[in-house]
Amino acid sequence: MSVCIGTTGILWNQIWDAGGANDRPDVNQGFFQPFVNYNLGGGIAVGATIESNASWDADEVWNSALMFTVSKVTVLGKRPVNFVLGAGPTLASPAGTDWKMRFQANFLFPR
Repeated sequence: MSVCIGTTGILWNQIWDAGGANDRPDVNQGFFQPFVNYNLGGGIAVGATIESNASWDADEVWNSALMFTVSKVTVLGKRPVNFVLGAGPTLASPAGTDWKMRFQANFLFPR
């Protein structure tokens, strides 16, 4: 019998400035990242996330992308590493970009 496990959640933070020089612009930004991942077994997982940055004081507030990912946990030498490859369309962007791509390597330190 095999067990497939999924993970859902949201990462969120809000940043405000707390003083500093008067000639510096104020900071009022949020980051929101709802995500879902599905483990396929054998260290392989697929997922989807929306990465949204909000600059609350800007004319164009949102910068968001929908990312689809595939990841694989493997071992390099004696160190476990999670490799992630992702890509997806930009949903909103002041810069007018169309797509985002990502490659990352997360080194794991289990006990």
